[in-house]
Amino acid sequence: MKSIDIKTKLIISLSSLLLIVFIIISTVNYTVSKKSIRNNIIQDSLPLISNNVYSELQRDLATPIHISSLMSNDTFVKDWILNGEKNVSQIKKYLNTIKEKYGFVSAFLISDKTKNYYHYKGIHKKISRNNEHDIWYYSFIGKNLDYDLDVDNDEAANHELTIFINHRITDHSGKLLGVTGVGLAMKNAGKMLEKYMDQHDKNIYLVDNQGLVQIHSDHSLIEKMNIYEAEGLKNIAGKLLSSEDQPVLAEFDNQGGHLIAISRYVPDFKWFVIVEQIENRALKEIRKNFAGNLAAGFIITMIVIMINIFTVNYFQGRLVEMATTDDLTGIYNRRSFYELGEREFAGFKRFSSPLSIIIID
Repeated sequence: MKSIDIKTKLIISLSSLLLIVFIIISTVNYTVSKKSIRNNIIQDSLPLISNNVYSELQRDLATPIHISSLMSNDTFVKDWILNGEKNVSQIKKYLNTIKEKYGFVSAFLISDKTKNYYHYKGIHKKISRNNEHDIWYYSFIGKNLDYDLDVDNDEAANHELTIFINHRITDHSGKLLGVTGVGLAMKNAGKMLEKYMDQHDKNIYLVDNQGLVQIHSDHSLIEKMNIYEAEGLKNIAGKLLSSEDQPVLAEFDNQGGHLIAISRYVPDFKWFVIVEQIENRALKEIRKNFAGNLAAGFIITMIVIMINIFTVNYFQGRLVEMATTDDLTGIYNRRSFYELGEREFAGFKRFSSPLSIIIID
């Protein structure tokens, strides 16, 4: 087997060293960047967005909650119910004024005694336990809460999906008189979530304590999707809804990749804001850069190797020339004479071919 000469060994060693060092540096940079992006998602990005959504929800829903609270404590409303609900035009005007002044899609009043559903257009209907659209009323009064939020289709407004803020009305002794409140168009809350989703490339939605989606940019998922049943999410749903005191972070895998999710409880609405980030998307850019760096580095390394080969060959050739020829005449020196002589003599001995030596002085 032919041995590798020192020149080839040198070129291979230098080339291998260049490639190894470049790959190590690129890999370390990628790992550091990946860790940095992950830390940014967990420590900054997700908490910041959940805080912003929380603040915007408070801003958007604080006013209707406050107004519906004032309605439930309004002496006019209580006296009107206690006096037998005689003049419907009075409550109609009252509800319409509330609706128009604050831009709500609905303002309503339900009397527990007569079960009349009043809204800004007059009497809408009588509620009944047998009507599935009225179950919310009996569920709400059964909870014994001062107020609650409910997402439902507004029958009085072309079945538009609406967030209702319901407030209990009681007399001075605490006896139930009915329920009053206002309605907000779900599309407005959905637009707010869409804005953040488009800006930050994250999935944002709100769920209740049971994991049922209450606000989502995709209206088809509202009160249809439960995170306890959703693929991937069901493994961490319990953790996400485990704390009402501080944000909770959890991770899971699904077909879309590795997801990081954070939940924050909104006490005013008794819902959780959940923000999801697909880690693979955040790493897409640095992976692209990593691949580009490897390609560029490979090309540069090849160029350096070619320059290295050319340089080694050139200087080795010069060294060989200096070692085997006379500087003045350019003919072979004594060392070359002996090397050539040994080679020719070996051929003579092996093949018995004629051999002549001519010496000129």
